[in-house]
Amino acid sequence: MFFEGEIDGDPLNVGEKIYIKGINDVVVIKDRYRNLNNESTYETDYIIKIIEDEETVISREWAVKQYEEALMDIEHENVDDDRSNMSWWKKLFN
Repeated sequence: MFFEGEIDGDPLNVGEKIYIKGINDVVVIKDRYRNLNNESTYETDYIIKIIEDEETVISREWAVKQYEEALMDIEHENVDDDRSNMSWWKKLFN
């Protein structure tokens, strides 16, 4: 989980624990990343619990359908590219 917020004090080290009020839990720092502005982003061990309701299931099914259609389009384009590279003689007999 990534949490954006201000931490007063020294930068946290990997393995340290910190209480985050927004999630009301203590998390362990797994990794720390620095950006070009010398700001830190911390990766934690916190797992977000997802509650599946009907809307979530419908949304996931729609996303999977869109993904599969996109894959089919890409595969179709690849087949067309293969045929366009063939000589006219091979296209005639395939």
